[in-house]
Amino acid sequence: MIENYTKKLSLVTVLSSLAIALEIVKSISPGGFVLLAGIEPVTLLVALGGTLLGPLYGFFQGLVTNLLYSFFLGVSVILPFTALGFGLIGFLAGLLQKYLKNDNQVILGLMGFSYSLLFDLLTNIAHAFLFNIPIEVSLIAGFLLPPFIGVKHLISNFILFSFVFPILKKKIELIVGV
Repeated sequence: MIENYTKKLSLVTVLSSLAIALEIVKSISPGGFVLLAGIEPVTLLVALGGTLLGPLYGFFQGLVTNLLYSFFLGVSVILPFTALGFGLIGFLAGLLQKYLKNDNQVILGLMGFSYSLLFDLLTNIAHAFLFNIPIEVSLIAGFLLPPFIGVKHLISNFILFSFVFPILKKKIELIVGV
């Protein structure tokens, strides 16, 4: 885990900026929103920040990333819940970083799957309460509509965390001298 305050804030800035840039590119690409819906690099980059920086910086990075992302791509009624969701992902990744020493791809994939499931449950339940619809309807709609976006979200994060997370983690550790 990185100890230097300046390095920590710099890494929060870089990872947040990269996450926002990737989401903007995805959303403005012709057909990108439809073709790439459910593939969300934000979860990966927020968890990476939490793993490298610790739980408090991870929470901060998740919160800031989501707030800035919403500034560029539109604010939703569930913004407090999405910001909390990404903050929790960063926080949990920071707490669980001691279990990631060996970069086991299956464990990393399951963590990505779990983070996505937590985020999707939180936001779908928020939709149910905010729009006064039954929770089960919100959950089914969130995971199966539009074409299985929730399922794609879970699977794509399993794959991203299994294969991309360990590579990025090692590269950043080399660059910042962890």
